[in-house]
Amino acid sequence: MSKKMIRKIAPWMIGVLITTLLFAALKSISYFRFENSDDILFVKGFMGFEGGKPMKFNLYTNVVLVKLLGVLSAVMPAVAWFSVYQLGLLWISGVVIVKSFVQISANNQRSYLMGALAGAVFLGVLATFAFCRITYTSTVAWACAAAVAQILSIDRNSTDSQYISKIILSVVLLSCGYLLRAEAVLPAVPFIGLALLYRFIKFDETNQKYMVVTKQLVTSILLFIAVFALLFAMRALEISLSDQSSYVKWSQARIDLFDYTGFESDIEPALNAQTDLSEAEITLLQDWYFMDERITIDRLLAMSQAYEGHTTNDVFSNISSFFSSNKRYITSIWLVICAAAFCLLRRRRNTSLLFVIAAAVAAALTMLLYLSVKGRIIFRAVDCIWLPMASLIGCLFIENADLLGKHAKTQKIIAVALSIMMVFSIGLTGSQLWQTVRSKPDEISLQRESEIEAFALENPDKLVLRKPSLLRDTRLFPDVSEGMPTNIMIWGDWYARTPSWYSQLESFGIDGETFNAQDWLNPAILFASQDDLPPQALINYISEYVGHPITAQVYGEYGSLKFFSFQ
Repeated sequence: MSKKMIRKIAPWMIGVLITTLLFAALKSISYFRFENSDDILFVKGFMGFEGGKPMKFNLYTNVVLVKLLGVLSAVMPAVAWFSVYQLGLLWISGVVIVKSFVQISANNQRSYLMGALAGAVFLGVLATFAFCRITYTSTVAWACAAAVAQILSIDRNSTDSQYISKIILSVVLLSCGYLLRAEAVLPAVPFIGLALLYRFIKFDETNQKYMVVTKQLVTSILLFIAVFALLFAMRALEISLSDQSSYVKWSQARIDLFDYTGFESDIEPALNAQTDLSEAEITLLQDWYFMDERITIDRLLAMSQAYEGHTTNDVFSNISSFFSSNKRYITSIWLVICAAAFCLLRRRRNTSLLFVIAAAVAAALTMLLYLSVKGRIIFRAVDCIWLPMASLIGCLFIENADLLGKHAKTQKIIAVALSIMMVFSIGLTGSQLWQTVRSKPDEISLQRESEIEAFALENPDKLVLRKPSLLRDTRLFPDVSEGMPTNIMIWGDWYARTPSWYSQLESFGIDGETFNAQDWLNPAILFASQDDLPPQALINYISEYVGHPITAQVYGEYGSLKFFSFQ
């Protein structure tokens, strides 16, 4: 094998090795699971838990991914293809990041070892949690981070064809994230732009022909725009052809009420809104009850408007609360700050480098401030900002940090101090992550999930409804060895009122479009609960509608769960 071929393959092999070793290490000391139960709704939807057919429409995933996973699920329905997709995307993202670090090191006449060590540290500090405590939003953030690194790994000596082929890989990574959740890609756009701009400036500084590098930059931008315009258009066309525009509007109204007001903790403004909903209905809605036809867009919007002036967001309190409950970010952010400072510790002033770092930090702070103002700071949303920015700074560190250079005395002191702080940050973050990923699995919730699935399999003629709070399923790969229950439904979540949701109700002779309290008296419906009685608000809601008191009878029990019918 020629040296040229070795130089081409070696970074990839190093990336594969380090990323695979990280996955193996996490497998040996921890366990892989979803960080929350949102992802399992995708998993079960694509597997066919909802009525036995793979979902055909999803609020968040692009039509391309829906169709792909739908075909795979039709061929092999027992496989959790959504989990496979996420794990595969996380793995290839890790590989590309390490590979890019190694290539950047080699492109700047530094050893492969420096790039490999930097890549290993980057993944160890930033990916340990996300790789084994998975959320689809953070998975998108990692694909975006890899796309940024891929752009910055392009060698200034690349031919036009080599340049475009490497840009295409970045586009593919970003597209894979976009297919998963489009909104999660948007925060990465400034960092993608800064990476392209920095490469353009660096190439131009090497006295390459201005028209050549300009053509490469414009081609890159047009390629990104063309691909994502196509994906956006396909999504818009899907919504239009499948007549889901009203559902999308309804979902946005639901998000406005639940995510950006104090509705779930304070019911009073909603009770005072002009909606003609009863207290029992609004109390159920507070618990994510979306089945009734009366939960309309207009009523959701009216309740959202009722909270104007009632909800105040303390920007700095929101930020402080986030970091106090997610301490691993503090030390990893300090590490990236030290890396950025190292980039600027040079004898020769680099204005373009200073601009890119300053712009990246400004963009990140602006978006974090926006989240705080909206009152919606959660770690997976922060990841969408943090990880692409960290990838950008990490690449700039490898390219520009003069660790062994001839610094002035003051610079040497600063360099030593920064080195010590970086080592300290790595150690402290590692300690925090060790405790986190070693935590035991939630066996009670998984046991409860197996109970409801076993009961549903024993009673296929019954539709088992449950509250969202009863769902705490974080399995990447649900066990369907005893069969796949297709008769379990949550009474409301983000997938309520989708085609699959309506189809599942229809399979039991229920019209989801006109569902009301009367339908709870349908003998095919059972309500699952871990309590001795169903919620009083549910009983009141049904009683108000039918005009007389109703009772909840225990139809059956399984483990810790009771299953009620209403009469």
